[in-house]
Amino acid sequence: MPRKIVWKYIKDEKVLENAIPSCRSFVQSSPGLYQAEIDINIGPLKDVFTLEVKLEKEQVLSYYHLLLQGKGNLGEISGNAHLFFKDQQGSTQLTIQSEVKITGALSGAAERVLKGGSNKGIEKFFLSLEKEIKKEIYLLRKGKGR
Repeated sequence: MPRKIVWKYIKDEKVLENAIPSCRSFVQSSPGLYQAEIDINIGPLKDVFTLEVKLEKEQVLSYYHLLLQGKGNLGEISGNAHLFFKDQQGSTQLTIQSEVKITGALSGAAERVLKGGSNKGIEKFFLSLEKEIKKEIYLLRKGKGR
């Protein structure tokens, strides 16, 4: 999809709530600040994490930087992500650089998952994100969108 469309919807809380796996809620509490609840299931470990996601810096249509803080009963998570958007033959190339730190009982299991399968989770998120963006565009064309 064109970069202008991806840029618009990748920060839309309804689109993100529907695209993030196991997301219970994702709400913008103020400009650039989001509150989320996400179910975490790693093997026998299950928890609900309350997260704060902050859009720290942005360069319209080309870059933004996110900060993430959260906690659940099994530990805490903090991290950041740099997202770079580039045009590529009528579509968008999105490059992500991220760091995540997990503490508590969840840290050992999460480290094994991150080393073994984090790309699958990221791929699933972006496939869901694309689907949600296309759904929003379809609803707009039908006069039912936001």
